[in-house]
Amino acid sequence: MKMKNDVPLLLGTTSKDGKRIQVWCPFCRVVHHHGWSQGDKKIRHRGAHCTLRHTNVGSYGYYIKPAIFNKNGELSEINNKPRRIS
Repeated sequence: MKMKNDVPLLLGTTSKDGKRIQVWCPFCRVVHHHGWSQGDKKIRHRGAHCTLRHTNVGSYGYYIKPAIFNKNGELSEINNKPRRIS
């Protein structure tokens, strides 16, 4: 899914304490970890941590959308209805 100006939207999973979020980067194919506000369920922009020179994602980063899991640990819904980020 792409957001404003073709900046990618990635699905992230939060840590147990909710202070970090991780995403699988489709550009460098590595998991990136970012700081996160505990309980935040909104789409947020983050700078990419790509270290590969052939990826240009670092210049614009990506948006992260936290996932919601049910009691069985299965993905139950993706937070927030799709919306345009201004």
